[in-house]
Amino acid sequence: RKSKTRSVLYFYFPTGLIYNLVPVGNFIKEEVKTIDPRNTPDEIFDLWSIPAYDAGSPEIIRGGDVGSQKKVVFPNDVLISRIIPHIRRACVVPQNSNNRRQIASTEWIIFSSDEIVPEFLQNILVSDHFHTSFMQTITGVGGSLSRANPSAVGEIKIPLPPITIQKEIVTEIEGYQKVINGARAVIDNYRPHIAIAPDWEIVKLSDVTESISDGDHMPPPKAENGIPFITISNINKNNQIDFSKTFFVPEEYYEALKPHRKPQKDDILYTVTGSYGIPVLIESDIKFCFQRHIGLIRASAKINTRYLYYLLSSRFILNQADSAATGVAQKTVSLTTLRDFSIPVPPIEIQKAIVAEIEAEQALVNANRELIERFEKKIQTVLNRIWGGE
Repeated sequence: RKSKTRSVLYFYFPTGLIYNLVPVGNFIKEEVKTIDPRNTPDEIFDLWSIPAYDAGSPEIIRGGDVGSQKKVVFPNDVLISRIIPHIRRACVVPQNSNNRRQIASTEWIIFSSDEIVPEFLQNILVSDHFHTSFMQTITGVGGSLSRANPSAVGEIKIPLPPITIQKEIVTEIEGYQKVINGARAVIDNYRPHIAIAPDWEIVKLSDVTESISDGDHMPPPKAENGIPFITISNINKNNQIDFSKTFFVPEEYYEALKPHRKPQKDDILYTVTGSYGIPVLIESDIKFCFQRHIGLIRASAKINTRYLYYLLSSRFILNQADSAATGVAQKTVSLTTLRDFSIPVPPIEIQKAIVAEIEAEQALVNANRELIERFEKKIQTVLNRIWGGE
């Protein structure tokens, strides 16, 4: 039925509806051809590797640069990864207009059948119900040597609605996914922008801070409980600290640290190694320690802390970090360089106005995060209905 929102059509299915269950092996593609691209070294292939899934597009690669045999795949083939840890990845091979042969890693299980809509099968293969059974087929000694057994996977039974219903379900899920993709694009592309006026004073970061330091350079003693110890892996790209995955150090270790190495409310952490250039504003009085790959910036009264935080998040500062980073395997921004970053400092009232404007923008960005969560739940609700759930 049509919703009250004009020109938007949703499909509603009764809860608890039971469809016939059939082994997913009925749709596993038989006689998949395997080739060695190195036999045609100058031919250009579309390679659906496992990393290509995360990139959302195939690798464009010469046959001579492919290191092993691959499977030949065709448009509308459905692929599901069978290797740990890259499970719960499924995709539909698209049409390509370049006439290149499409090949895929041997770590994919390949499905193809006229009895099932490819996109419907793709969604079934990543659903909670299927994933639970899929994990029971994993064999191997652990780590990257663990794989799903295709024969055992083939025995898993899945619901099979009529083709017309499959297409309706795909349309509904694709509608939700478009909303999710649009919201993610907003989040991924948003960065605070500060339009710098020519009459603003430009100073070094060290001129508007009380201290800029890093964490203790010595390996910390570990404890079963005590004070959380933050490494660069605990700082995510959402400018937050994940305290759920830290280890602990004794409280005596924390108390022995110098004051400029004890984070306090309104300090700013700034990653300087690896994923450098990520600031985190500390908004509460929580005790924790941190490693030397993280800088600690304590603002002075000359600058609004939140203005400085948003400035450190901006492209203006990230460009400076990109230019200053050195190293090959892991790039690093030295504390000396960080202290010399150019900082535009308008009058305090202008700083506060900039903060208010950016925080209004971020409220809209955060609404997109909530939108993603809500529409991901809608997709799971659709999949649960297919399996006969509420």
